[in-house]
Amino acid sequence: MFKLIIGNAPRIKEYINTAGNREVCAQRALNMCRTRKLSAAGMIPVQSNIMSIPYGAKYKELLGIPEGVETYMIFETSLRKAKKGLAICSDGIYLKADSKRVHLSWYDFLLMQISTTDGGFKLSEYWFVNWSGGSELMAEMLSDIQRRIIDDIYFK
Repeated sequence: MFKLIIGNAPRIKEYINTAGNREVCAQRALNMCRTRKLSAAGMIPVQSNIMSIPYGAKYKELLGIPEGVETYMIFETSLRKAKKGLAICSDGIYLKADSKRVHLSWYDFLLMQISTTDGGFKLSEYWFVNWSGGSELMAEMLSDIQRRIIDDIYFK
């Protein structure tokens, strides 16, 4: 199980809400998505533009990703039906779980608790299942992104 506990959330929010630090958040997420070896079904790296991948338009609509937001990775949990999943983007995390479409800013994402169970993971109250082994890898990657952002912003 991965947990993130932030005792001084208002101070971190103040740090993250600067343009420079929002860029740091985006860069750490991009680097992690580009350098991580992804071998599980459902983890779809986006190398240039979300519209360049199969079902790109469907993912963009499903997750509510606005024009001009760069997408780094899609995590699909509904067998390419684009009905449930999440996207790591330049301005945070877009997700659809339990019929809810949500955008998590980088600050909101840093306050999320990530936990794994058999075949799935939770991002606070949002539950994702991928039986092909991708859930654990995705949870690890999200946790690593959280840690790297906090290290780069809070401890610099």
